[in-house]
Amino acid sequence: MSLIFGIINLNDALVSEHEFNTLAQAVCNKESCVISQNAVNMMVGYGHYPGRNARVGIYDDGRLVVIADLRLFNIQELHAHISFSTPIEALAQAFRKWGTDCGNHLNGEYAAVFYDREQGTAFLLRDHIGTRPLTYCLVHHRLFFSSDEFGLMRSGLIPTKLNEGKLISNFFQFKGWYDKTMFENVHKVQTGCIYSISKEQQRIYRWWRPECLRKDNSLTYEAAVQKLRKCLLKATISRMENVRIGLHVSGGIDSCGVASIVADNTLDKSTLRAYSWSPEQVSERIDGVNELPFIEAFVKEKTVVVQYLTAEKIEVTQNAIIPEFETQHIERPVMQQAAKDGVELVFSGWGGDEAVSVSMRGVFNHLFFSLNWGKLFQYIKKTGIKAAIHKFKSEILPYLIPGYIIHTYRSEYTDWSKLRLFHLCFIFKHISMFLFHKRMGIYGRGNRSSITLNLLNSGHLSERMDSWAINAETFGFAYTYPLLDKEVLECFLQIPAVYTYADFVPRKLYRDAMKGIMPESIRMRMDKSEAIRMSYSFKLRQEGKAYLVDLFNALTPEEHLPFCNLKNWEKLIRKPLTEGISKKNFQEVTKLCFYLRYVGLMKKYITDQHLTKSR
Repeated sequence: MSLIFGIINLNDALVSEHEFNTLAQAVCNKESCVISQNAVNMMVGYGHYPGRNARVGIYDDGRLVVIADLRLFNIQELHAHISFSTPIEALAQAFRKWGTDCGNHLNGEYAAVFYDREQGTAFLLRDHIGTRPLTYCLVHHRLFFSSDEFGLMRSGLIPTKLNEGKLISNFFQFKGWYDKTMFENVHKVQTGCIYSISKEQQRIYRWWRPECLRKDNSLTYEAAVQKLRKCLLKATISRMENVRIGLHVSGGIDSCGVASIVADNTLDKSTLRAYSWSPEQVSERIDGVNELPFIEAFVKEKTVVVQYLTAEKIEVTQNAIIPEFETQHIERPVMQQAAKDGVELVFSGWGGDEAVSVSMRGVFNHLFFSLNWGKLFQYIKKTGIKAAIHKFKSEILPYLIPGYIIHTYRSEYTDWSKLRLFHLCFIFKHISMFLFHKRMGIYGRGNRSSITLNLLNSGHLSERMDSWAINAETFGFAYTYPLLDKEVLECFLQIPAVYTYADFVPRKLYRDAMKGIMPESIRMRMDKSEAIRMSYSFKLRQEGKAYLVDLFNALTPEEHLPFCNLKNWEKLIRKPLTEGISKKNFQEVTKLCFYLRYVGLMKKYITDQHLTKSR
């Protein structure tokens, strides 16, 4: 629940107090408590929600200045190597001892900026997975940094220009643009990295390299289960604080696993609040597994109060076009309810199926390319020929085609009809991005760990955590992600690959590690369906189309995005939706949400930008 910010002049020139105060006001809410540390060529500060503990600190020993938004979970282990009395001092001493490799010795959720006065060098550090956001902009040897890009832009201190490449990557769901923001001059610090910035040069050190971890082939399956279980318990319990706690409870094994550990280790269950993205009931027919009985099973066994989704269609639609809310808009009602409940920390099971509870995705690929024909035959025998043909097409064929043509150009992966929504000049301006974008498969060629590594490196986890962290700050709480804990991920990646598809049962390793912890009916469910949530989300999005169309029609010619083909957008909004609730209708309305979100972004942050209209 803290935001950090500052200005460092790498030329040792004076930093304007007026500029710093302007930045502080832009980054922090009016109600925030602001603490700052000033020097001749640098000013840093942080803001935090009033009445809540600031999970942040400033350290200054005369040479080294550190400001960090941090939570450390391996304090005891660090005491064996360095001497410190506070988390911020631990971070400073870790940097002194291990330098740019200090992240490898830390386990936590943090974003930090170091400034070495003698070297005249700034270092920007983020944790292994990016649970806490950090952005920066370098203008004429002046380093501006902030937890989020929007605070930097609101300050008016840096040049403003829309990042068209980021817009394209978001709209077409291209990968590889995580370190870019929606603003041309503002960048995100990559996860698992530390940036060194001086007036002479900029360098990036990637300190977290999970691909270098070796498998511990001495582990038996039972030992692997116990090792993972121990790590999961430690990661979750170490994050618990003496505050009101919120829990994501979807009815799935990831969220309910984390929530169960918290509930089992909380004496006073009245301090807990569980939140579901699903409504308590729906009138429409649903296709798929109803998640509500699983949520109710959790509530009954763990005696925790659950709040079901109560958002109205207009509210959900409005949330989808908020410029600062980038992903999973359905989480905003949870944020609002958590604020009303006085929650300070929300536990999420987000990221589980990318690693510790990875499904059977990629198993066919792994067995095929590792030439394990015996196991592959057993797998086909269990899943059936039809399923095997589908797996071959999705997991094998893309890796047999030169240049990954299937993943790059097939309409199954990219909706190329969206191109007609842009002017030809805009398309040709970015033609190389459309033709040569990276849409690599996630499976690798026979390396079972590739699916986890590729998913962790894709940026989609960090994108969501950035968005949630920024928006949760305005409601006075923070998120925490035990299943993405550094020790948990490294433990999982060292477990022999064969255990991740034991008996060809989805998520068996994780299920066995959670035995006796979560309700048995949840632990043994074989699907990942949230049919009610999906149906309700599609319904609300479709019902919000009329509201979006009214907003679109109310725009003046000057407010429309100049590089978009307005005539084709008008055709899109006039096109009637198909009958019934469907994913296709959801995707069509989502295009309009995207357009209006960027219109709002331009009006709010880039009002002085004059783009040449591509007619």
